[in-house]
Amino acid sequence: ANLLFVFILFSAYSHAQPELWGVNQAGGDDFGTIYKMDGSGNNRQMMSTFSPNFPGHTPIYDHLCAASNGKYYGLTNMGGTNGHGVLFEYDITTNAYSRKFDFGTTNGTYPGGSLIQASNGKLYGMTSQGGTNNWGVIFEYDFNTSTFTKKTEFTATTGTSPPGTFVEASNGKLYGMTPTGGVNSYGTIFEYDPGTNTWTAKTQSPDAIVQMAAAASGGKIYALGGLNSGQGSSAVFEYNSA
Repeated sequence: ANLLFVFILFSAYSHAQPELWGVNQAGGDDFGTIYKMDGSGNNRQMMSTFSPNFPGHTPIYDHLCAASNGKYYGLTNMGGTNGHGVLFEYDITTNAYSRKFDFGTTNGTYPGGSLIQASNGKLYGMTSQGGTNNWGVIFEYDFNTSTFTKKTEFTATTGTSPPGTFVEASNGKLYGMTPTGGVNSYGTIFEYDPGTNTWTAKTQSPDAIVQMAAAASGGKIYALGGLNSGQGSSAVFEYNSA
């Protein structure tokens, strides 16, 4: 079967050479898998499979977030108790998968990206739908207390329906993008401050940008996206948060 490889995360053990861990959108029972391979990209092993309903399935644009407690965290776009995706924990030592939170209409639905652990130690992510306006939410997850908190909601003015992942810049703030909404309706680049729970549209994107890629020194952030509202073109973008 053709497998959709999404993102790969490097991880190192003290008792073994570095390994590659990642998730597939499909494969396994056709609802996605968690897999690993050695540091050379060989000896691929399927470690866990997502199921069609209860534990969550079909992770989209997702990679595993290696948290400071030694566990990995991720998101599925579908499945769970409400059918709207879940936040899960995966212990690579015991190969144990645990559903930690079920997304629903109020707290956001259909997350289409990954989690990031911010410098305050908590995990942050976005959903593409749900919330009061059904345009998605920003949420926080504290794995020490197993607490999920909806922090704020997306609006038509500042951007809607984000499918991607936050990037933390050197100023400690989180940056993300929306493919729709904003003045031009082609999306925005926005800044979220976890300390004050405030977010601001920093620029009205003339092109539909869909995925944050990486943060670099000097406050620059690099991203991938499609031009002209997804008309088949693509580009790499640089945004200077400073």
